Amino acid sequence: LNLVVSIMLDNLAIVSILSVGAVSLGAKSTAADVLAAHRSILPSYIIRGGVAVVTGANSGIGAEAARTLLDAGCHVVLCSRDFTAGLAALEDMGTEAASRARVQTLDLADLASVKAAADEIARREGKVSLLLNNAGVMATPSSRR
Repeated sequence: LNLVVSIMLDNLAIVSILSVGAVSLGAKSTAADVLAAHRSILPSYIIRGGVAVVTGANSGIGAEAARTLLDAGCHVVLCSRDFTAGLAALEDMGTEAASRARVQTLDLADLASVKAAADEIARREGKVSLLLNNAGVMATPSSRR
């Protein structure tokens, strides 16, 4: 039994997929396995091609999340500090991904970069359906006195 919980906050939907009972997913399950197991209960904004913005999408969990969101039907904005690394990740996702995804330079440690990225995403995509804050900041800049 699966339960979808959705909360609306100022036009922002927060959705959790809760699994109750036995599910055939385990430690060796891939993102594709999870998508296949839960595709029938995905929110409509994912299935109908909503815009997903994924930070840290050039490698690791971020790249896998971006790939899975593409497979689910989303248009994906891959955010990365390094534009070239983002392009390489997008290229690894295949030729079909290039028609429904793009790379956005974003350095979360630089507020000017965050503003520029937000402005460009708003201008190019218009509306964001899902924000996946995957990127982590390993060290914050020292405070200025």
